[in-house]
Amino acid sequence: EGWRSTKIRGDYTYRYPDRKIEFREMKSEIAGGGVSGDIFVENIPGKPRVVLDLDYAGIDAAALARAYPWDKKYRIFSKMTGTLNGWFEGKIARYDFAGHADFQSYMPPDATDLVPLPLDGSTDYEARPREANVANADVRLYSTAVKADGLIHETMSGLRVSMSSSNLTDAAFLYSDANGAGTFEGTLTGRIARPVLDGDFTLRNHAYRNWTIQQAAGGVRLDTHSESAVLRSVRVTQGESA
Repeated sequence: EGWRSTKIRGDYTYRYPDRKIEFREMKSEIAGGGVSGDIFVENIPGKPRVVLDLDYAGIDAAALARAYPWDKKYRIFSKMTGTLNGWFEGKIARYDFAGHADFQSYMPPDATDLVPLPLDGSTDYEARPREANVANADVRLYSTAVKADGLIHETMSGLRVSMSSSNLTDAAFLYSDANGAGTFEGTLTGRIARPVLDGDFTLRNHAYRNWTIQQAAGGVRLDTHSESAVLRSVRVTQGESA
């Protein structure tokens, strides 16, 4: 539903009494890219379960927005290449997938109602309805590099995050006052679109009201929903003073 597969090629076998259809060395085009591999459809006739063992290349991540475990206005504009293993039932109403994805960004279209996320990098993943677990995620958004492991969920995320950025305005969609350069090591929890960040930070050339913080470092608990921060043991350096 919403995705169309075209130019399907491959060999198939119906196994009775197992009630299983096997598609071997299948090749098809979907979401702007191609997939290849084996597909097994169990319980035919009946309530089918589709088991997948696929490689894919050039898949448009933006075309998969309805499967995101977050608000669809946050749209990944990248081509994906990788692997997918697992199963689904119905019109992908129930599923359990795992695999690897490499991202190659492309120029997002002009769209005022979207938050474009052109990502480069890679991650291992496990995906179920409304949630995804990432491992060894290493991605870049413009000038900001992020490494992460953990759960992505619309309301109950829990990630361990390492971030470095030469331009923190890349993250203004999360926190409107983000600017300057800096790093963060800690956790990201709660709503993925408006998370709570808790950990250690460094900050350079950050504009705050009518003055510029040249350097700062310490601990922080930042609630991006309320845009409030609690600082811990912060050291600020201005010129030669600290």
